[in-house]
Amino acid sequence: MKNLIDPEILAELKQEPVSFERVAAFLDGNSEITAARLCKLLGVDPQQYYNWKSRKTKRPATTVDGNFDVVPTGVDKKNYSASDKLKLVKRYAALEGEKRTEFLRTYGIYDSDFTRWLEKADDAALAALSTRKPRSDKKSAEQLEIERLKKELRGQEKTIAKLSAIVVAQKKISEFLSRDEDEDDSD
Repeated sequence: MKNLIDPEILAELKQEPVSFERVAAFLDGNSEITAARLCKLLGVDPQQYYNWKSRKTKRPATTVDGNFDVVPTGVDKKNYSASDKLKLVKRYAALEGEKRTEFLRTYGIYDSDFTRWLEKADDAALAALSTRKPRSDKKSAEQLEIERLKKELRGQEKTIAKLSAIVVAQKKISEFLSRDEDEDDSD
């Protein structure tokens, strides 16, 4: 079979790494060559090209409002990050009827997978809403230490007051006894 591609163009297409965008652009302008034949000439597995093209055509860039950009991660077209899954769940909730089916088809998501995402989102929402707000009067470690030291100080002040009272009482008893001894000596 005769090579239908100009050798200079073929050399340009073979530049490392082979860009599937350039291959697709070339194929759009040259209908006489098949994608499989071009991939073999470039040394690329045709299945890789078809997989790339499939992901590229099914991957939505944006929605009508222009601000909903969700792109699958990884090789499999159904792998989405957690934040993208949340965006998809919110967007799905806003749709009705056949638009939901079209939405799932557009993003390459099976209904069973999406149902599982919805269940997980509901479980997470229930878990988040069922947790109680932390008490605002909960004391920090520093506040607890200050209170402990204040309590200890009050206890020591009470002990000092008792000891002071004992010392005063001993002093009075000592004075009283010393007066009695002085009176006994003077008699």
